[in-house]
Amino acid sequence: MQPLDIPDNSLFILDEAPVLIWRGNTDAQCDWFNKRWLAFTGRSMAQEYGNGWTEGVHPDDFERCVAIWLGAFGKREAFEMEYRLRRHDGEYRWILDIGRPYNLVDAVFAGYIGYCFDITERKLAEIELLVSQKRQDSLIRVSQHRTQSGQEMLDFALDEAINITDSRIGYIYFYEEDKQQFILNTWSKDVMRECRVVNPQTCYALDKTGMWGEVVRQRKPIMMNDFQSSHPLKKGYPAGHVALTRFLSVPVIDQDRIVAVVAVANKKDAYSERDLTQLTLLMTSVWRMTERIRNADELKRAKEAAEAANVAKSEFLANMSHEIRTPMNGIIGMAQLLEYTEISAEQQEYLSGIKVSAEGLLGIINDILDLSKIEAGRVELENRPFSMAEITQEVELAFKASVRVKGITLAVVRDPSLPDWVCGDALRVKQVLLNIVGNAIKFTNIGGVTVSVDVESQDDVNVHLCLAVKDTGVGIDPAAVKRIFDPFSQEDSSTTRKFGGTGLGLSISAKLVALMGGRIEVESDKGVGSKFLIHLPFARKRDIEKILAVEPGITWDGPPVRVLVAEDHAINRFLLQKMLAHMGMVADTVENGQQALERWLTQPYDVILMDVEMPILDGIQATRIIRESEDVTRSRIPIIAVTAHALNGDRRKMMENKFDGYVSKPIEMKLLLAEMKSCLSDSSTQH
Repeated sequence: MQPLDIPDNSLFILDEAPVLIWRGNTDAQCDWFNKRWLAFTGRSMAQEYGNGWTEGVHPDDFERCVAIWLGAFGKREAFEMEYRLRRHDGEYRWILDIGRPYNLVDAVFAGYIGYCFDITERKLAEIELLVSQKRQDSLIRVSQHRTQSGQEMLDFALDEAINITDSRIGYIYFYEEDKQQFILNTWSKDVMRECRVVNPQTCYALDKTGMWGEVVRQRKPIMMNDFQSSHPLKKGYPAGHVALTRFLSVPVIDQDRIVAVVAVANKKDAYSERDLTQLTLLMTSVWRMTERIRNADELKRAKEAAEAANVAKSEFLANMSHEIRTPMNGIIGMAQLLEYTEISAEQQEYLSGIKVSAEGLLGIINDILDLSKIEAGRVELENRPFSMAEITQEVELAFKASVRVKGITLAVVRDPSLPDWVCGDALRVKQVLLNIVGNAIKFTNIGGVTVSVDVESQDDVNVHLCLAVKDTGVGIDPAAVKRIFDPFSQEDSSTTRKFGGTGLGLSISAKLVALMGGRIEVESDKGVGSKFLIHLPFARKRDIEKILAVEPGITWDGPPVRVLVAEDHAINRFLLQKMLAHMGMVADTVENGQQALERWLTQPYDVILMDVEMPILDGIQATRIIRESEDVTRSRIPIIAVTAHALNGDRRKMMENKFDGYVSKPIEMKLLLAEMKSCLSDSSTQH
């Protein structure tokens, strides 16, 4: 850049300019300032002369400012620099200083002319943005911090709290409101290194604390930027304690109770309301995460203990069943062989009794073995095509002789709309029907038993059936209905003596039905009869493309839309991507909330479809972090909750958690498109 040609007689014009102007000579000394500069600093020309003006530069900017100044003068190059300059009222303001070399009219280098502009508002906005980004990064780091320990999470969070507030030290104390006492949780590493207190306390009564206890007594944050000054609430700290210069403490409140106190100290500059807000937001989020870890840990321990007990019981039953089954098979086998020998009529009678008793005992052992397998989680269900009509026919044939002997009837009624084929575990369905129909026949002496198969609902993909078994037997007492599906349970002890059995058949049936995704209901009148309703879902032919083609008119008719899909289930990701493609939208997919955050931060999207239940970071946590960031940027991306939660009030819950829309699973394309249109329309209106 060529030097400016400025004659000396032009200074009177610059003196009246509405910006701050200075002049530097060839020795890098300032020899003139205009009226606006002197009015801004509140100093005289003599005070500012030479290097005097640098006395007003902020200490943190001084070395950088002088280095740029001398470097530019040495090379006679134009320069620009930003620094803080003290105003006449003592406030530091950010200045953009633009220096240009100038020549006299005879082209001889004469020095520099500088024009200065107050850029404080812009600079503060930039700083605020950087601070907000820093807080967001900290929240993301905390949310992504992988740990199974609540204490480790708090230690990590304290380091983040110190970092985002530019502090040197900090601490976390738990607070017990009932006992009104503080219990030390963690101090920052720097404090531990510098602390010289002999036998430091870890427990403090509230009434024994000074200024730092005010955060609880007043139930609000405490901020002091001159901690060394005298104060009536101060009680001092022990000899050897780290000296405090500035101090900021906030309460952590959970359900209107103060559960902890977090403090940071010794920031180089004064603490501000921004620091207070950042610390409060961070520690509130961290406390919720810590509580979730604790609750999950307690639940995990309880679940593991229950599972261990259940597995131990099931393994014991299974082992005992196997141990008993081996000699029982020997007894039954020997009895069968004995029948082929020459025996008397009396011996044949005894032998028949042995066979009946042995086979009855073997049936009991088989029931116990089945139950132990189910409870130990060792039952694997098949998913193959089978005919429900054939299954019910086989059940009917199995009991044909039994009902004839008892003189009762057995009828099977099938819904005309029953599909020819369904997909599921035919063996287990048949086992359930044999148990329940056999139970009905056992307790029915007059009348009969009716088995009906009805279609409750069906489409091209799924069918829901209701298998009903109705008898005219003895019925069940209302008080006993609630426990008939419990293992080893019957209506009363006389039932076992009169009708036989272990009481395991119904329990096994209920557990198998639950494993198949269904449920069993029972209706009964004592002395009139009982009705068991078995509700079971089955798959039909699965054809995703056919599902998508059901309503070909479902398309997006607006501008191009780019969608981010966060869903941990592979089939659901594929299905959503296909649905969106069918609508005419482009979709990227991720497997969890952490990946969704990373994509959102780096790539532009118009809408996010967010599954609620995901590993690492769930949809609610990810949405909360996005919304906190948007509070700063003043922008908002529509986020639609995609969830299996479909109860009344679930939509309201999602809206309370900052979602813009809600779609329940299984997803209907028409409803999905309508929700996306609504959210995208609201978004464009807001912008």
